[in-house]
Amino acid sequence: MSEELTTFMLELRTARDSPKYGLNTISVRLVFANGTFTAAYPLGNDYWAGDETNNFKPGNLDRFLFQSPEFAPQNLSQVVLILGSGKQFVENLVIETAELVSLKFKDRWTLSVNNERSPEQALRVSGLQTYNRTLLAGPILCFNNCEFNRLWRVSVLAVTQAVSTPPVVTVSIAGSAAGELQAETLPYCPYQTAMCWKWQIAVPMTSVEQLVSYSIHFNGVTESYQFLTPAQHQLPRVSYTSCSGLYELSGIPDMGQRAMRENEMYSNLYRQHQANRYHFIIKGGDQVYADGIWAAVTELQQFALERNDAVRRSHQFSPTMDTGSRKFYFDLYLFQWTQPELQPVLASIPLVCMWDDHDIFDGWGSYPDHDQACSVLQGVFKASRDMFELFQLHCFTETRICESSIYQHNRFITYGEALTTTPRESFTYAFCVGPMAVLVPDLRSERTATQVISDTTRHAMYQWISNVSATANTIQYLAFVSSVPMLYVDIRTAERLIDAVPGRLNADDDLRDQWGSYAHFTERNDMLLSFLNWAKQKDFRVLILSGDIHLASRGVVVEEGAARNTAIIHQWTSSGVVSLPPSNLFVTGVNRFLCHKAKVGPNVHAELLDLRADESRRTASGKSKRHKFRSHGAASDSERLVNSRNFLSILPDGRGGLKGTWFCEDPASPMQPREYTVTLLPPGPFSSSRKELEGGGGLHHCCTLN
Repeated sequence: MSEELTTFMLELRTARDSPKYGLNTISVRLVFANGTFTAAYPLGNDYWAGDETNNFKPGNLDRFLFQSPEFAPQNLSQVVLILGSGKQFVENLVIETAELVSLKFKDRWTLSVNNERSPEQALRVSGLQTYNRTLLAGPILCFNNCEFNRLWRVSVLAVTQAVSTPPVVTVSIAGSAAGELQAETLPYCPYQTAMCWKWQIAVPMTSVEQLVSYSIHFNGVTESYQFLTPAQHQLPRVSYTSCSGLYELSGIPDMGQRAMRENEMYSNLYRQHQANRYHFIIKGGDQVYADGIWAAVTELQQFALERNDAVRRSHQFSPTMDTGSRKFYFDLYLFQWTQPELQPVLASIPLVCMWDDHDIFDGWGSYPDHDQACSVLQGVFKASRDMFELFQLHCFTETRICESSIYQHNRFITYGEALTTTPRESFTYAFCVGPMAVLVPDLRSERTATQVISDTTRHAMYQWISNVSATANTIQYLAFVSSVPMLYVDIRTAERLIDAVPGRLNADDDLRDQWGSYAHFTERNDMLLSFLNWAKQKDFRVLILSGDIHLASRGVVVEEGAARNTAIIHQWTSSGVVSLPPSNLFVTGVNRFLCHKAKVGPNVHAELLDLRADESRRTASGKSKRHKFRSHGAASDSERLVNSRNFLSILPDGRGGLKGTWFCEDPASPMQPREYTVTLLPPGPFSSSRKELEGGGGLHHCCTLN
């Protein structure tokens, strides 16, 4: 058995609860043929290490992450599951060698335990097909920049076993002869047995779209893919996703053929890509769900179990913690980004990524400063930051982030202020594609309990908008990617009620994360008013793209009495593409009992609109037709918040506008998601007809707010 730790995932499917006891704790021990065995690894995924009360529920799938020394499959003799109820030991369940079927998932072993009987009986390991690609991960495309609509830059990332000769990547632009690209190695790989490679593709832009074909050759295997670059001055075709994982690893409903159903919306997205050929995909946060790090890394679990606040804050981030954390994040990306439904998306559509809290761990930035500044949390953050930079940005910031005063097009635009005395980067960046400017702020690196973005970054964003408007007067749209919605229900009353409860509740950081939190409400309103002023002065439309809430929704910020439609900001929220939506009961309660309108400034209001109502469904009386939306297996009367897994497609409408279509999962017809479409018109004056059409149904009502 090797001494090098690696991350494992164990899956346990319980057909029914045992009548003898209710299980809520589990540990795993690996036993080898030579008589040696590992320690008992406690399994769970709750940051504060509470009881996993959803484990072992009937029909639930339980997935657990743990780290153990690597081993050869032929040496594994038994898997022992140590089951308990509360602090009481119940029994050991032993999986014998004859019952064991191991799955090698790239360079890590996944033990998939399928309990088709009651927990008193021995479990058996179900056999799954082996993953036989020669690459450990990739290819993954990343959009780098678009240099004043002259040069479209994309990078390709792949992970392989440690080799002296890198894979060979060849590229052909618009049918030209294929040329070989130069490979470069990337930092941050935590394994000596693996290597990360990057290749850069630069495509001169022309008056027409161009098809780029590339192939990656490795170990005698060739994989070929294509992507499309936009024409100069063309509105791009864009897809938007967020929340690409399951929030809870344990206690999730059994979705039948889990792997297919879990990534079902990615299969639908790829079909839309084949029809529309997206130029890039914006991934607005929570690309991976790393909350399981507190259970998977043994020393971190001990830290999370510590109940004394002062003792916990005094813990130092050890080299062992650092190694375990980096391997955990690295393995998590390999596991989630190599799944068959997602892999062709990553290889065919360049990524525009920004992280959110689950890419780090749940609630990062919204904890009290004395907690967040402690050595362990800072160390975990830095490990997650490096892996984010590696997989989601392809380390492109190394050559750009250091230029702290650059507020030009297509650049990372600021060097962030520090939470404490230790400087930390902000990954905020921006670029222009044709008449669309895209601003991608980092809402995590500088976040504290009292701010979301530092003054330095905010002023840099405003300066960039000013420069773009002055030098690129063809800009018609500003897409602002806010990982957390700027427009949502008013949560301040709920927040204060929770604050009145002694101690820390799990909902604290979730509420504090929102722009609408009383801690960030003023900052949000100031930014919205600034965007509104810029839009009116420079005559462009502002579109906020957001995720996070595991719902589909849309909203507007409106200045009453304005003469042009640039005085309306739209927000389109799409979340999550993999994450499960909340219950219909929760959404119904939010729709009916929480306020959907807010005052932003003098004569400026914000409102959530009915996503499902548009002019095509209005009756003769002018009322919108109502229909039940079946989501997550139950009926819902949601109006403003649709609780269904979804992704967003943003296409030119052929008249200078943008057409946004939400593709929402329908469990009754997995291959045919429901579609909800609204239109964002180009800058122009209001007219009665334009008011009715603006954004579909509902905006005319919003414009008459008083």
